Amino acid sequence: MRAHLLHHGFAGWLGRLGCAWLLAIGVGAALAHGAPEHAGHAAAAKGSTPAPGPQPACEGPQLACATAVTPHVDLNGRLWLAWQAAGQVVVGQLDEPQAEPRTLAVLDQPGRQLDAGADARPQIVVDARDRVVVAWSVFKDRRWNAEVRLSRSIDGGRTFSPPVLLSDDPHSQRFPLLMRDGQRGVLAAWLDKRPADVGASREPGDVGKPTGAAPGARVAFARSADGGQSWSVVGFGPGRSCECCRLAGAVGDDGEAALLHRAIFPGSERDHALLRLPPDTPVPVLQRVAQDRWALEGCPHHGPALARDAQGRTWAAWFTQGQVRQGLFLAQSARPGAPFSEPVAIGDAARQPGRPQLLADAGSLWLAWKTFDGQAVEVRWRRTDDGGRTWSPDQVAARTDGPSDHPQLLRWRGATWLAWMTRDRGWRLLRLSGAPQPQAPASSSPAEALPPASGAPGVTGGAR
Repeated sequence: MRAHLLHHGFAGWLGRLGCAWLLAIGVGAALAHGAPEHAGHAAAAKGSTPAPGPQPACEGPQLACATAVTPHVDLNGRLWLAWQAAGQVVVGQLDEPQAEPRTLAVLDQPGRQLDAGADARPQIVVDARDRVVVAWSVFKDRRWNAEVRLSRSIDGGRTFSPPVLLSDDPHSQRFPLLMRDGQRGVLAAWLDKRPADVGASREPGDVGKPTGAAPGARVAFARSADGGQSWSVVGFGPGRSCECCRLAGAVGDDGEAALLHRAIFPGSERDHALLRLPPDTPVPVLQRVAQDRWALEGCPHHGPALARDAQGRTWAAWFTQGQVRQGLFLAQSARPGAPFSEPVAIGDAARQPGRPQLLADAGSLWLAWKTFDGQAVEVRWRRTDDGGRTWSPDQVAARTDGPSDHPQLLRWRGATWLAWMTRDRGWRLLRLSGAPQPQAPASSSPAEALPPASGAPGVTGGAR
């Protein structure tokens, strides 16, 4: 059991024992100190195992103590970081790959009320006018109801505003997602627990339904054209969403935004759906990505990944334990609204692949994910330059035998990087550019550790 707990992080074993079954099927958790899992998901448990004692506490807001780190590259090429550590939300900047990140501000100190669960992480985005917006969620009661807080900077990160609420609606909001909405501003999305008859807009077909009768949450979204000072009327996607799996989002060159989430379909099938937000219509469009048929009265705490490439393709990666397929999968849609391709399995099922990340840049698509071999956690990755017809061999970027955050992919300084926070090595920035050229189609070929490249990989921040 120790090995499983190392894979899944602190959240699983300091959280509620009702999630033990989710650990058993390989649904990982974030590297979080005291992250409470949703008590209402105990119905998903098939047993429980006594939790081991806590690891030594890391008390301060420094990056070495971070449990989740989110990088963001702005339009001027600066690399920003938002992290949560010791119950605090912090913003920093990295000037050079080999440098130590600079702490700019501690934005909030909610202590144990910070939402630091398996899929929760702070969000940061910088708009086209150099205004910084940071978002995170905080629990406001013992029933896992939360609120999303925002802080903004209009002077390039030198000062930040006191935290304010993204929405003053009293119902729960969790798992915020921030994206640069083309040249128009910032798009915020989150999971919202308000009933279908509360709010500024309604879902199709909701009229006459009993208030609060539907399970799960709703995907909510709003836009800001002034750097987060004010927001448009909140819109909602049709249908319901699993309430504890994070959102993934992407904005295409055509201006269309898309949000990928674990939807709840009839029969409590918790499969993934794409919420398209066309720029020329206020009406969102819901599209089912695949029929995995995962019927579950609970929440896996395992969110997806999404990317839009320069050719207009939409890529989705997700984890499932459905009747039709089990494991980690990837599919693509050739153009907005087109059906998704037949899902392709990613990684070796025996190594419990999960926690996918996608990045489309410079004509290539990059995919990273976590695996577990019974002893250590590895982050593996692959790349395609021809729309998925051929892929590079799977490679190992890094490994750890301790708790770890989810991997993150980013494009910075003309290179592709993988960022990863682990308890034993701290936050690291690993350069992936210069990988072997794609070969004939391959799935899980034997992987080698990523060799050092000129000037990389860099290791920045945290304990070594």
